[in-house]
Amino acid sequence: MYLGKPRYDHIWDAHENDRRQLGWVRLVVRKVGGAVDDFAVVRRLVEVTSISGCSLSSAGCKRMEWLFEGLNAAWPALVRFPLTSVLRVEHVVPEFADLSDRRGLRAVPSNTPDTAAERHA
Repeated sequence: MYLGKPRYDHIWDAHENDRRQLGWVRLVVRKVGGAVDDFAVVRRLVEVTSISGCSLSSAGCKRMEWLFEGLNAAWPALVRFPLTSVLRVEHVVPEFADLSDRRGLRAVPSNTPDTAAERHA
């Protein structure tokens, strides 16, 4: 919790072919049915093309977007990351330029419809 609201961190993981993956942690599980089984359930993100002239990109930041399992998927893909494969916690800065282009300058996630179409956008 942070300021009375849930806080979710992003983590880098390297368990699949030693390839780094970024995910937004939604749940941490320490035991299942009484047996130790440490893992995090994350929403996967994948790197996309940088925006030309972006100061964050020129400083080495990467632009990421949700990974969906298909065009008709309503929510980003959930993946199990074993805690033993977590490399680090990552600070992710949301980029709202696309949201403001589509919905206006006063648009924020809290006043944007929570629909599959918006999640894909």
